[in-house]
Amino acid sequence: RKEQYQKRKETIERVFGTAKEHHGMRYTQSIGKARVAIQVGLTLACLNLKKLAILKYKRGLAERDSFAPISFFTAFFNFKEKTKPANRWCCFG
Repeated sequence: RKEQYQKRKETIERVFGTAKEHHGMRYTQSIGKARVAIQVGLTLACLNLKKLAILKYKRGLAERDSFAPISFFTAFFNFKEKTKPANRWCCFG
């Protein structure tokens, strides 16, 4: 059981530590549970993309396989436009 916790500590908790230290998840500037959930989800999605890019690079797939970041950003901005709140009372919108 201790071995399992050590492995979890090395992999999972490291992701949250990285997010807190380098990606602004220690404090939030968003107001409301839904906005914070979106911010956290997008941050973790970006960390997953970063992990995928590193994994592909290490396996030598970066040259052969097309990892299209442009399509990711297109999808992201389409999602952002669809999820704009109707009531724009917040100046951080």
